[in-house]
Amino acid sequence: MNILKKSLNNLMYAINLVLSLILIVMVLLIFTQVVLRYVFNSPLQWVEETTMLLLVWYGYITIGILVKEKGHIAIEYFYLLASKNIQKYLNIFIYVSLIFFSFLMINFGFDMTINAANKQLPASHLPKFLLYLPMIISGLLILLFSCFNIAQSLISHDQRTEDK
Repeated sequence: MNILKKSLNNLMYAINLVLSLILIVMVLLIFTQVVLRYVFNSPLQWVEETTMLLLVWYGYITIGILVKEKGHIAIEYFYLLASKNIQKYLNIFIYVSLIFFSFLMINFGFDMTINAANKQLPASHLPKFLLYLPMIISGLLILLFSCFNIAQSLISHDQRTEDK
């Protein structure tokens, strides 16, 4: 489990680097666009579309990261009232639901990516499938991190019962 945990932490580090790079590129593109538009009165046509594409990538990849960090919004009132044993089963139910959702994301993302394979975005002329590809990547991240979280819940519960 420690090797898997270390590998996932390395993956998270790489993903965070990519997200940082995406954020830097978006800020630079928007800053350049503002300067070109208001100072030189000559904006670039492709900047908004490219920034939108980067924002889609940023958003979908962040969804996957939040599954690993257990950072999604939740109503915890009843969860906190439950016993530790019930909380374990609730956690497993949540992650199994997320696995089901990740399969839907991967399936529909794949369909949308295939449908957009031969199309281009109008202003930047980038392939349109780049707009839908992060849905597949996010689905895979959600699947991976949900499986890890289920295993972690089961192992931590088993260790607590052995300690008693």
